[in-house]
Amino acid sequence: MTNSVDPLDRRLGPEITQRSFQPFEDHLPGETGRAVNFFFSDELSFGIHGHLWHKDLPGEFLRRKGYDLLPELPALFMDTGPRTPKVRLDYFDVMVALEEEAYFRPLFDWHYRRGMLYGCDHGGRGGDVTEFGDYFRTQRWMLGPGNDQPNFGHAVARTKVQSSISHLYERPRTWLEGYYGSGWGTTPEQLTRASVENYALGSTLQVLHGLYYTTHGGWWEWAPPCNHFRMPY
Repeated sequence: MTNSVDPLDRRLGPEITQRSFQPFEDHLPGETGRAVNFFFSDELSFGIHGHLWHKDLPGEFLRRKGYDLLPELPALFMDTGPRTPKVRLDYFDVMVALEEEAYFRPLFDWHYRRGMLYGCDHGGRGGDVTEFGDYFRTQRWMLGPGNDQPNFGHAVARTKVQSSISHLYERPRTWLEGYYGSGWGTTPEQLTRASVENYALGSTLQVLHGLYYTTHGGWWEWAPPCNHFRMPY
């Protein structure tokens, strides 16, 4: 079963901030932006993609573009003549704008107002520029756009995409989640080498992947290692 949400629904962003982030501020007054200084969003997927629709979209399209989308809908799926490119560009422009306003911008604002970092490892990590309708436009609302690197790897394209977003929109960091699955034999030397390589590509904030509250007696090793108190170093 695949769960999905409507990223064009303006209730989504406020609801997520109220459920996922606000409780930390409520229970730790005065600590958001201090002891609690970041949150991380991992592998975001809305469960739907492509030509998204919402009841508000036709009205917003008319208000923003000055013409009625409904008679032009066939142009989204077939060539209807010279206006086809314009209709498609206008549709995706409005769709992504609504997505930003409903989901991405509210979460950004909550963190930004509190001086907190909001990092991510989202979706295809920049491998598909059309993801979320427009990867660059939507991920600019992350204060630490980023990706993950398994083992001791580095990926030039995905890291440069995140670094470019950080530079273009003046975000303070480029996030790296590393290095899940590198194994219990991981050494500081290996971590250092991989980290330097990823830093050279543009990753400026690294969070090691594993901090496990329990390993169930040592047999549960989903993505070893635990990079924290269980390691001899």
